[in-house]
Order: sequence, then C-alpha cells, then structure tokens
Amino acid sequence: MPKKELNTLMHEEVRSLLADNQGLTARQLLTWAKRHKKSSLYQWLESQGAFDPKRAIEYTGLSFCRMVITRVKIEIPKGSGKMLRVRAAVSLPTDRKNGNGYRYTPHVLANDEQRREALEQFARDQEALLKKYEMYAELEPFAEVFRAMDFVERQMAAE
Repeated sequence: MPKKELNTLMHEEVRSLLADNQGLTARQLLTWAKRHKKSSLYQWLESQGAFDPKRAIEYTGLSFCRMVITRVKIEIPKGSGKMLRVRAAVSLPTDRKNGNGYRYTPHVLANDEQRREALEQFARDQEALLKKYEMYAELEPFAEVFRAMDFVERQMAAE
C-alpha cells in the first residue's frame, strides 16, 4: 500500500477511536493496534519496527537519550546581568534534517547563522501554536501579541 494511502487510513482509524472515546492514550492505541493486525495503524507500527524487539529497544533508548539531552540545563548571562536558566542544547531544523542532533546553546547564540535559524524556528513555532489554539475565541487577544512578535521577527530578519 502506498505510504500516503496508509497514512490517510491510519489517521481515519485514530480519528474514529478519538471520536468513539472520551480520550485516548498511547497505550490504548497500541493495544487497539495489536488487536487489529489488519489495521493501517498496525501496518505502520510494524513498518517502524514497533514489534521488532531489537528495533523497539533501540528506538526506546534513543527516545530516552533525547529526553535526557533536552532536560539538561545551564545558566547563561542575560543582558541585565542576571543569569538565565535555559536548556543546554538546541535542535536546529537543519540539524534535524541531516540527523546531526543537538548543539550547545551558547555556541548557537554566538553564531549569527545558527542564531537566525533558531529565531526563524521560533516564528514557525508561534504560528503553529496560533493554529493549534485558534478555535478558542478567548485566546484571540493573544493572537495580536503573536502577530506583533512576528512583525518584529521579520524586521530583525530583514536587517
């Protein structure tokens, strides 16, 4: 089955499960897939190695390592002379594309090209956040704040 068709069917299965239940956990979804071996979800999980012990163990180990990397904190000086506690590692989009992982945050801050890439990612993140929550009318005032931030970011990028 072509990948796009498999994804479409898998998404339909998940949407149906979400609609039929009050909520859905990853464990419930995995249990459902194991009970429905002909489902698109099961096929996709199998193609990703979810049921191959060696691949699953490797994937789990990598996931834990990513979690550890993102939880390590450092302190860096803030402009006001105070120290700011931040993640020690930054994952830039180009690094994710090339499989290079994470960079040390102070190095990214000191490199104009990497810093610009991180700021561009911030702009994409804020846009995704707006889209995720745009259905809530109560949050409309925040949309104006994000639009102003986007304007400032575009001004900085133009410099």
